[in-house]
Amino acid sequence: MNSEISQKLKDDAKIIEEMIESFGIKVRVMEIEDMSDFNLFSIDFMRGVKFEEIESLSKTLSMSLVAPSEIEIKLIPGKKLVGIYVPKK
Repeated sequence: MNSEISQKLKDDAKIIEEMIESFGIKVRVMEIEDMSDFNLFSIDFMRGVKFEEIESLSKTLSMSLVAPSEIEIKLIPGKKLVGIYVPKK
């Protein structure tokens, strides 16, 4: 992860990892991008996990991160990573 990422985003990454892992899915935030309208957390997940299992946690993650609206979870084209798009306030 980039050393210039804010402590708030690092804390959010930890919340994402812990929340998903509480459902028995081992994940790791690999990249964080601070964009104009949202923050993108790119996560890698353990083998054998279906994308739908992670996608189904969007409302739970939205509440955990106190997001202003529901987050979006999408596959990142060309990578074995899932993108968690968290809207900014």
